[in-house]
Amino acid sequence: MPISLIVCTDNQNGIAKDGKIPWHYPMDMRYFKSITEKNINPFDAKSRNTLNSMNIVVMGRKTYNSLSNKYRPLPNRLNIVLTKNRKYKSHGAMVVHHLTDIFDYVDHNNIYIIGGKQIYEQCLELSIIDRIYLNTIDHDHKCDIQLNMSTYLSNFACTFSHEDIDQHAIRFGIYDKIMG
Repeated sequence: MPISLIVCTDNQNGIAKDGKIPWHYPMDMRYFKSITEKNINPFDAKSRNTLNSMNIVVMGRKTYNSLSNKYRPLPNRLNIVLTKNRKYKSHGAMVVHHLTDIFDYVDHNNIYIIGGKQIYEQCLELSIIDRIYLNTIDHDHKCDIQLNMSTYLSNFACTFSHEDIDQHAIRFGIYDKIMG
């Protein structure tokens, strides 16, 4: 199964402010949920929502802790928290200490890297990402954490693009890794 990265940026490449996503766009949140929650594995259609068929979302400790209690862990997905802190415990999520630990799940599940910045960059620099779901909001949210995706997109081809309005214009793009 592929490893995908899903991220939303503002028009200045911002992804967070004060440790949180500084916007609330229902359309973006519905898109995120539909991509990461829906199991599209054609070989495992009979066993939906079991540990072997659930999609996996991988995030850093700060990203996981930034989720509201209502959505922590993200429902209907296996949540994996990547942290260097060996004492970190989480109720409802698996905790791993090395990025390579997620490869134990690649054969059976769709894996989505959902943040934060360090994990995004690490995965992109290691070239383990097969698909990028990149949403861009046409507004400056004055973020204090930026992720310049354009530096990584040269190895990917845009296979889908759509623009819609939800308070501001949002561009939804899907980029697949160029093989060869």
